[in-house]
Amino acid sequence: DVARATDERTAIATVLPPRTFSGHTIWVAFADGLSTNLYFVGYLNSYCIDWLLRFKVGLHMTQTIMKSLPMPRLTAGNPYFDAIVPRAARLTCTRAAFADLWREVMGEDWDESKGATDPGERQRLRDEIDALVAHLYGLSRLEFNHILGTFPLVFPDTDAGRARREAVLAAYDGVAER
Repeated sequence: DVARATDERTAIATVLPPRTFSGHTIWVAFADGLSTNLYFVGYLNSYCIDWLLRFKVGLHMTQTIMKSLPMPRLTAGNPYFDAIVPRAARLTCTRAAFADLWREVMGEDWDESKGATDPGERQRLRDEIDALVAHLYGLSRLEFNHILGTFPLVFPDTDAGRARREAVLAAYDGVAER
């Protein structure tokens, strides 16, 4: 609920484990199907969507703002949906509480090796989701690079920040080569 355009990120979405309580500042939404929930989580956590939200959010993430997002209603069989969902599943299903979600979405039993817990692997998966969403919206590399440049807390003007930004752009280039 509380979000500012000046924060490192404006929105953070996740899938809560079963039987988890959520307080009044956490928005809870349900989609038709577990795969769709994972698609939405990947989509909502992308820099492209966060960039859009920064134009809309003052201090609170309202339902009106969320409903105004240009969210493509993709389903299984769409190449973007089919690429985002398994990446979001690996980022989400990192412990046994998510075994049923993994089994339902991925069609195989979950074990600890399925979830991405290594920080480098997690970052690579997030970069790939960001790249997929940028391509979903038809953004050029230059346009996507501009969006990344509006996150100075994530991509500071340092060697590390520039390298981090180049890693996301390399993921963008990798998706373009498919």
